[in-house]
Amino acid sequence: MRAAQMELVDVDEPALVRHEARTEVLDLLLWAVEIGALKDIEAQRIARYYLSASARPEQHHLTTRSSGHEGALLQQHASRAVRTLRTKTDLAQYLAAA
Repeated sequence: MRAAQMELVDVDEPALVRHEARTEVLDLLLWAVEIGALKDIEAQRIARYYLSASARPEQHHLTTRSSGHEGALLQQHASRAVRTLRTKTDLAQYLAAA
């Protein structure tokens, strides 16, 4: 619910299942925003790039090849946001909070 409110996933996203990689990435992004390590827009960029394909089989993974210049920009923005996440957080704190 919170991930949909922050626009990390679509409102009509299929239910997330605990311990799936997709759910764990969303949990990490939500935590990073909560502690102020990431801005909402940075979390959205990471989610948009790395979680671009949902559990719906008709939706394909986003690749830079399939999306051209726009995909390259999205990848660049996501990479910067991940760098911010790495430098501003201690993942041991996340694991302890989880």
